[in-house]
Amino acid sequence: MNTLKLLAVTVCSFAMAAPALAGPDWSAIEQARKLRRAASTETAPAATRVAHAEPATNAACTTAAPLLQPDHGPRPVTTPQANRVRVAEHKAALGNCMLAAR
Repeated sequence: MNTLKLLAVTVCSFAMAAPALAGPDWSAIEQARKLRRAASTETAPAATRVAHAEPATNAACTTAAPLLQPDHGPRPVTTPQANRVRVAEHKAALGNCMLAAR
């Protein structure tokens, strides 16, 4: 009789411990990562999306988009004015390339 009770308690203990020993649900984790990436691209600040606002219409004009460094926060790398200058220079170079391609 004691053996039967001990066996029942052991089986119940292992049955309750099985979910704790299971691994992570990778499909749910990957789905959450995809949703987070999609949300971060939709809510990106306008300053980081400026480079992608006007794609080159000519295949010969493939100038790289300017790399805008952070201009806010506790340790800004650059200033907002410097980022505006970088964007303006990129637009000017793209415009010159489009004019030269005609």
